[in-house]
Amino acid sequence: MKNVYFLMLVLGSLVINSCEKELESGSGVTGKWALAEVCQNDHWGAPFYWAESITKDSIELTSFGDYLRKSGTAGWKAMGKFRIVAKNKLEITSVEDPDNKITLSFKVKADQLILETGRYEGLIAESFDRVK
Repeated sequence: MKNVYFLMLVLGSLVINSCEKELESGSGVTGKWALAEVCQNDHWGAPFYWAESITKDSIELTSFGDYLRKSGTAGWKAMGKFRIVAKNKLEITSVEDPDNKITLSFKVKADQLILETGRYEGLIAESFDRVK
């Protein structure tokens, strides 16, 4: 019976460690993403709504942890480094100010990435479509 308990403990440990490696690599979020919609309100106290993005922004999250952003027709700009800090939390460290870090909530569903800013007014979330 002790051998069965030990085997279950070892297998459980392997499962937990494999999940952690997946979170660290950010395999679900890596790739190029095109901004499709934004969730926002127009003024303080107004209701939030999803609207089609009028900008042609794109982001790229690389397997090396680089966070790049492209606005409109301008080229790609290195914005910082990212890392997965929890199951649904992404931390971005600014290139220009390494002491400046922001944490965003994220959701990945199929070919859609939603980044939530954590703000209570203005732009509170961006929805991106995976670029193939």
